[in-house]
Amino acid sequence: MAATWPKKCPIMDKPLPAAAAHWPTAFRPEEPILKCRSNAVQTGFPRADARDDFERVLREARLAKLGGWLSGRASGGNRLPVLGEVTIAGGTRQELVPIARIVGSVEPMTCFDRYFRPTSQLPRERFERIDIDVRNGRGMDPVELYHYGGDYYVEDGHHRVAVARALGERRVWATVTEVRPSRPGKPGTG
Repeated sequence: MAATWPKKCPIMDKPLPAAAAHWPTAFRPEEPILKCRSNAVQTGFPRADARDDFERVLREARLAKLGGWLSGRASGGNRLPVLGEVTIAGGTRQELVPIARIVGSVEPMTCFDRYFRPTSQLPRERFERIDIDVRNGRGMDPVELYHYGGDYYVEDGHHRVAVARALGERRVWATVTEVRPSRPGKPGTG
């Protein structure tokens, strides 16, 4: 049974406009109502929104660190995992990569935690610049990732991944290179 709009506004108790009969009553899951799928606010002022995005994710990272400290977990448990030395095992390709599968970095990176949230003020300027570009519709360049064992590691584009996560994106365009470790074993944790 299809849903229909009421004849009167339930809050104002006034009749709805005649065009309300043509308003959608259900939304398809593949079409988001809002472009930002997180706590990212859109005020119409991209510079202020980008500043707020950075402050929000920095606060989340600090709260996660505090929570780890209070619960007795090791302080290094929230570091961005490091892939280490690798050998290129295949060619490169362009693809949309799920952000949840981007789990670490090729090189040690101290200004982001394992969820690509900034851990200091250091990445603020670049983060905000990329965020403003995305909000203004300019998008961002593909990130460069290494693919190993089903997971992806950032070779270039840490800030772009951080902004995409902050804006609630689920996937990001990437240039992916297949790799294998130079030395046998599992990637380290930086």
